[in-house]
Amino acid sequence: TRRETPTILFCYGDSLTSGKASIGPPDNSPGPYPYSIFLERELNYLIDPESTLVTRHTEAPPTVVQHLGIPGWTAEDMLENLNNEGNGLCL
Repeated sequence: TRRETPTILFCYGDSLTSGKASIGPPDNSPGPYPYSIFLERELNYLIDPESTLVTRHTEAPPTVVQHLGIPGWTAEDMLENLNNEGNGLCL
């Protein structure tokens, strides 16, 4: 059974988080390819193997994965900018 409110995960990172990867989906569609899309799909599959992309558009998924990736930033840059309204998380 699906929950009414999904679990929300947030990925905060560098160029890999933003989707700047050398490989993409098997159909070679244009990027970017943030791993949050694949992580969300896999987590929801583990929760409900019967779930399909069609049912996901009509029902709220149990897990939603969002992301903010900033190419070129280090972990130190991200930590220093957590409260920056332009690039940070504004905690």
